[in-house]
Amino acid sequence: MQRFVGLCLCLLVLFQGSSFAQSKRKHEITPARLEKLIRAATQGSPVVRPQAAQRLVKMGEVGHKAVFDFVSSKPDLFDVGPELLEAAAQLAVPLDGKRAELRKRFWKDLGNLDFPWRASLVSGLGKNMQAGETEAFVALLEDRMLAVRLAALKGFADVDAKLILPRIQARLKVETEGGARRALARRAYEAGQASSLWILYGELGRDDRFFDQPVGLIARLEASRFLKALLPEGPAFDAQAAVDSEAALAGRAAWLAYLKPIAGPQLTEPVPTVIPRGTAILGLELRSCRRGEFFLRWTDGDQLWLGRGNPVCFDLQPGSHKALIAQAQGTLAALGGKHLTGQPGCDQESYHFQLPGSKRPSVYLITKGPRPVPELRPLPLNGLLADLVASLSKSKLPESISSELVEALKDLGGSY
Repeated sequence: MQRFVGLCLCLLVLFQGSSFAQSKRKHEITPARLEKLIRAATQGSPVVRPQAAQRLVKMGEVGHKAVFDFVSSKPDLFDVGPELLEAAAQLAVPLDGKRAELRKRFWKDLGNLDFPWRASLVSGLGKNMQAGETEAFVALLEDRMLAVRLAALKGFADVDAKLILPRIQARLKVETEGGARRALARRAYEAGQASSLWILYGELGRDDRFFDQPVGLIARLEASRFLKALLPEGPAFDAQAAVDSEAALAGRAAWLAYLKPIAGPQLTEPVPTVIPRGTAILGLELRSCRRGEFFLRWTDGDQLWLGRGNPVCFDLQPGSHKALIAQAQGTLAALGGKHLTGQPGCDQESYHFQLPGSKRPSVYLITKGPRPVPELRPLPLNGLLADLVASLSKSKLPESISSELVEALKDLGGSY
């Protein structure tokens, strides 16, 4: 019996040793494993790429060297891809040797407005902002790309916010995207402007939509999360509840009472020169990894609305919406029930329809990667697009915006 027990103990020790050796080999950092992770970070699926890039970051110096060697070997940083490029930018400190050279190269490519991975560079560089880079990051608050503006705001985490407060205040006056406005308001409060809390409070009452997109609900959820992060002792708020429900009304009343002694008098928004009028019937949503984002709505009140979170309104020619409706109806008939063209990517051109008599909004989506795809837009959409763009020239939309919009359209779906 003792022999049997002894034999079992020996076998157990051998088994544990074998398992330990296998586990050690499994987690051993070999050149083959590093190459596999680099490949996953650059060629994997959208879910796999960021995970693989962060695994390389967490490997320490051996993983960092693999990233730097791969990035340095590429004459064009476009070929690195956004996820691994963000990781490389994050790791480009301290500023010595190859790290200094790469960081300088990253800033150079960031200045190229046609480079598609600029937001990834800003996000990575901002995680380890260096002395002397503050003003460059502040300038990015005016960038044409929403993703770049948001990434730049996150980069100020370790900067004296009072240095950037005037620029944040200036951007808040013109920012039309809700996500950026909320992020700006949060940073303004952290910089000492308590009254900016009222911007977040105002978001708690939003219930608007951009066609089928519940942007009001998104605003309530994020504003509630920001307020709770800034003021942990503040009252509870159910952002999921309908804005006119007893729970939502009570929650907003509680926050109103809580904020008054902290934020001071409520902010009064300037009266817009053009009051929003009508209901949106047509929309154009552009998301370009080079040209930025545009959100436009044409209403049955003959107006153009630019932006989603804080839209600016422009009057169109009286009665012009009737011709647009007729053109849109013909376009939908010609499309024959199709709703999608292209392959998933960072470029998106969407047409939103909410025509008279329709029960719910519909959308036609054109998507692609950053490389040009000639004549990607279906022909039936070109006539409608031409009419939509023509209507801009008859509004007071600034020429700088309309010209940027036209360039984005050519970059996304091609000429029309």
